[in-house]
Amino acid sequence: MRSLIYILVLAFLLAGCGFHQKQVEAIDPMRVPVRMRIPNQIKTVGDASQYYAKTVGYRLITSYPAPSESAGIASNPINLLAPTDTVEVFPIREGILMLLHDSDRLVIDREHKLFSFEKGISE
Repeated sequence: MRSLIYILVLAFLLAGCGFHQKQVEAIDPMRVPVRMRIPNQIKTVGDASQYYAKTVGYRLITSYPAPSESAGIASNPINLLAPTDTVEVFPIREGILMLLHDSDRLVIDREHKLFSFEKGISE
């Protein structure tokens, strides 16, 4: 009887010792740091942004369901102020935003791992 009580007390104590799992928040792949250096042959916003995003499995779309202006923005030359020949590290999202011109905006579909562009100021 005494050993049964010890077993029950031990089981009760172990049950309350924090063996429950802690919920872990999902990591946003577009926040993963990436080096901002791109190959010399990449000249457009679309090619450069796809170069960064493919490392985390995201894909650029420029046709439906993307905004109609997405293809035009993707074919624009890279912003001259973008740090494309440096060893600096930025989150992918911020790196892509630096490639864009001031009047363009990044649109991200996290559920389907897609991204595109539209006119407007990014937040």
